[in-house]
Amino acid sequence: MAETVINTSHFRQIWAQGVFVEAKEKMFFKQAGLMGAGENAVVQELTDLSKDRGDRVHVHLQMKLNGSGVSGDNTLKGNEEQLVIYQDTVTIDQLRNGVAFPGRLEAKKTAYDVMSLGRNALVAWLAETMDQLIMNHVCGLTSETYPATALAPSSNRKIYAGTATADSNLTDTAADRMTVEEISRARHEAEIASPMIRPIMIGGEPHYVMLMHPNQAFDLFYTDGTGAIATMFRNNIKDAKSRGDDNPAFKNILSGAFGMWDGVILHSNRNVPIQTTGGSSANVAYAALMGAQAAAIAFGAPPTWGEEEDDFGNKKSVGYGQIFGVKKLRFNSEDFGVIAVATNASAVAGTAHT
Repeated sequence: MAETVINTSHFRQIWAQGVFVEAKEKMFFKQAGLMGAGENAVVQELTDLSKDRGDRVHVHLQMKLNGSGVSGDNTLKGNEEQLVIYQDTVTIDQLRNGVAFPGRLEAKKTAYDVMSLGRNALVAWLAETMDQLIMNHVCGLTSETYPATALAPSSNRKIYAGTATADSNLTDTAADRMTVEEISRARHEAEIASPMIRPIMIGGEPHYVMLMHPNQAFDLFYTDGTGAIATMFRNNIKDAKSRGDDNPAFKNILSGAFGMWDGVILHSNRNVPIQTTGGSSANVAYAALMGAQAAAIAFGAPPTWGEEEDDFGNKKSVGYGQIFGVKKLRFNSEDFGVIAVATNASAVAGTAHT
């Protein structure tokens, strides 16, 4: 009788692909509806790259048509616009991690499947790692070097809280914290930028997305106190929730958002980087107002899964590898889809109750 031959390489491919798919679905950017294929995604995902060689991937940047068109029976022939498409380049590299398991006797004593736990741990690690890399790049954390050094906010795509003009001007005071004014200013800068930062269309309406640290989100709620602007902001939060409940077009992008102001959907995440670059080493965070094609994540090859045995088969370890890259996209040395908003982001402290 012929015996069935188990193809172990096929199992490895299944495990590798499973980790990859699950990790993507667990990512903050995926769950918030901010990552997807095509030029209208906030974070553009490029996946069909495994057939191409090299360590760089080209991304097409879509520009808006800016002509006035023709009216009436005037001739269109000869007055058409050229579709203007530019390119940016994303560097890719390989990132790997692994899990080592105890010996067979120790594993036998446990009430859980250590291999499955190892796989789940790699899923969580990959999801958080990709999220963190995207945040580091869009927020301009230059200490991030995978797969290449992250780009600091470009000179004309950056604003500061209040009247500050540099990180060193930002101190641990209410005047330098996140308020609705910074949100509206960032949207204004996005709209007058050249080229304009393209909004994402939701329910037929243009919107931007702002990602900030929870400390900035806390300041946004409480710095304005009980004044008219603060009241308007809280009403906008209620409006954003009702729109998400009533309109399917808003449901995905508003998933996890804590509010909306002036057409800007607001998200907070603890992994937004904080630096001590303010005056007297005060905490500073760069929130990111993002439009279409703010960043790209490019996958250069199928993921890999490997297993090794040691100590005559008594101990086992597994490893996962992924070739990919992340980059904040740029055109003519200016950030293409991001306005950075620098504010003080000091730890939250209690105040006297009134």
